[in-house]
Amino acid sequence: MRHDASNRERLARRAGGLALASAALAAACAEPSSAPLAPAPAVAPALAPDPGRVLTVVHGALGCLFELSIHDVAEADARRVAARATAEIDRVEDLLGGWRDDTALALLNREAAARSIAAPPLLYDSVVRALELTRATEGAFDVTVGPLVDAYGFRLGTPRLPPPDELERLAGSVGSEHVLVDPAGRTLAFDRPGVVVDLDGFNKGVAVDRVIELLRAAGVADASISAGGSTIGSIGPPPSRPPRTVAVAGPDGEVHARVPLRDAVLSTSGNWRRAIEMEGREVGPIFDPRSGEPVSSAVLSATAIAVRGDDSEAFAKAAIVLGVDGAQRLVEAHGGLGLVLLVRSADPDAEIEVLRLGSAVEGAR
Repeated sequence: MRHDASNRERLARRAGGLALASAALAAACAEPSSAPLAPAPAVAPALAPDPGRVLTVVHGALGCLFELSIHDVAEADARRVAARATAEIDRVEDLLGGWRDDTALALLNREAAARSIAAPPLLYDSVVRALELTRATEGAFDVTVGPLVDAYGFRLGTPRLPPPDELERLAGSVGSEHVLVDPAGRTLAFDRPGVVVDLDGFNKGVAVDRVIELLRAAGVADASISAGGSTIGSIGPPPSRPPRTVAVAGPDGEVHARVPLRDAVLSTSGNWRRAIEMEGREVGPIFDPRSGEPVSSAVLSATAIAVRGDDSEAFAKAAIVLGVDGAQRLVEAHGGLGLVLLVRSADPDAEIEVLRLGSAVEGAR
């Protein structure tokens, strides 16, 4: 595996030393993004083939490590395309990043309660898509829930039980209905102070989508892009080759499922990571936006397979919030969506149960 030295420097500055997470899978469920990519040549030069060559680049952004592998392309062309891909990832961070105060999202959160914001196209389209996914997930995915996550201290690694008056105050500003969208002017606004749009559970999927679109436009026919190990996109492999295989691990460290991945994006969310005991029950950092409380669910991990990375991130989190029955409803309502669930057995001595829902996970074992 070869890495660019310049990317190692960026990695050290931007990734913050976060570790890779476990991941999983592939297959279908929405329309392509309408936001434009960064400027590209009017006519992309043809890529020189080099069968068997693999260029792998690691890049730090959005609080995680991205790993991009381009197959069967001559090294000079692969490096040129990879440079554009990592620049696009940085552009996603500059627009959608939640940890910096100089991003377009930070500006929106500071000022949208006072005035309408003419958001950049990628930010506008991402927020609109997130609001659509709130409706598509029965309200189980909601990008306004961030203040509650912060109140419970999960993001900073210092979990606490907030006092009731604090939770009541914050609950008044949580809910996608507080985000006002003007399609004619393509502006965003909030209907009250205290509303915050948090795309940290969504923006890695957006970045993967952007990279896939860029690589396909450049003529790449076989590539993979991993965002922190939890969201993985695949172009190809060609039909003459077997699909990629992604392992789904559980809290016990064991691999419980292996799923084929071809021309799709998968995301895995695990509520067991950073779980704590609170008021006699174990809860994790995933919240139910409808109740405003951390989720205590039998679903330990959910892997969603979709055409788009932003969709896969949203549906993976929603499946944990909704539980097994709700996850089944999602699969039935959204053609092409697939889910692999790791479920805690009622018997403490029993093994973790694996549920495969939807035609998109056919071939998983």
